[in-house]
Amino acid sequence: MRVFSRRVAAVAAATTLLAATMGCTAHAQEVANGSSALVAPLTVNGLDARAMGDYVPPQAELDAAFGCAQPTADPAAKKTVVLVPGVGESVHAAFAWSYIPQLRSQGYNVCWVQPPHGGRGDLTQSALDVANDIKARHERSGEKVAAIGHSAGPPAIMWALRYDAEAASLVDDFISVAGANRGTALIEPVCGSVGNCPVIAWKMHPNSDFVQALHAQPLPDSVDVTSVYSLTDEGIQPAKQVSSISSAANIAVQDVCPTHLVGHIGILGSNAAYQLILDALEHEGPADRTRAAQATECSQYFAPGIEPSKLTELLPAIGEYLAALGEPRYASQPPLPNYALPDVANPLNPGELTDGSSGRFSSAGEGIAGAVAGSSASLSS
Repeated sequence: MRVFSRRVAAVAAATTLLAATMGCTAHAQEVANGSSALVAPLTVNGLDARAMGDYVPPQAELDAAFGCAQPTADPAAKKTVVLVPGVGESVHAAFAWSYIPQLRSQGYNVCWVQPPHGGRGDLTQSALDVANDIKARHERSGEKVAAIGHSAGPPAIMWALRYDAEAASLVDDFISVAGANRGTALIEPVCGSVGNCPVIAWKMHPNSDFVQALHAQPLPDSVDVTSVYSLTDEGIQPAKQVSSISSAANIAVQDVCPTHLVGHIGILGSNAAYQLILDALEHEGPADRTRAAQATECSQYFAPGIEPSKLTELLPAIGEYLAALGEPRYASQPPLPNYALPDVANPLNPGELTDGSSGRFSSAGEGIAGAVAGSSASLSS
């Protein structure tokens, strides 16, 4: 168990290091300034995650981004679930050991979207793949689908539901797991001194045009929205603020199991998080924390069927995550697609996130420290 803990800690440390290395501050208006020769070799297969604006890929390229656990939908299945991984995560690394076998064993058809460029590109482009797959999954099963994303996957799903009315009409459950839905404070500190950022970093800046547009209007009432997060997430902070979605059931893992100190990667194996997901899928409306708590055995840290050693399958994702450093860099946030520009005028709610990186880091530290303190108090009582 100690070896496993050290491995998970290594993943967490690398994740946090990259997040801190990809910070941004200014809302300048310069153009792209190219890749860094120092880190460009890290980019796998020479992928070039450009800011694509209003570009729509050919249908064949969109179709190539998705797959399913079985060639045809099981008509007896409860529902079709579409999974969307985050930055640097392949579908295999994120879900092949967790949600794919778990949800299939619970009677669900399971499909997925693999965002282009390992999820390191423009999230508005990843959203095109998500919307395309939702429509394809609905056509395949004839029923509404559920969409589940991890990390940067949820913002891509949200964008698809915000700006593709047809896709939104085909989804009845959207579940965010450790979602950077309002960016993350850990994006900001370092690239401000460097003066440029990859496109994914600009999208994840808490005050970016992308984040403002994403939350300019609520998601359709027809979609039940659940956001599951952990107060001790080392990758997105302050976790409660940045994961929360308006009109959603926003529930921390610690609301169900107060002693569980779950990280950004570990949440994929968390029993508390998984029970919240099942609760959302198997009941009308979003997840209910009281109902999920009653169904969760908190002495069981890992979800049923999870082997702790399987978390190490995410280790190769570190290289893909670090490859973001080799993507083209921009001295200012690239423009949004034209259809979203009217929403940029709607600012984030004043005071929602403290201005300035020092304030955001203070809030992040308080969130983690408070969760750890609460866990210690629970253990001693």
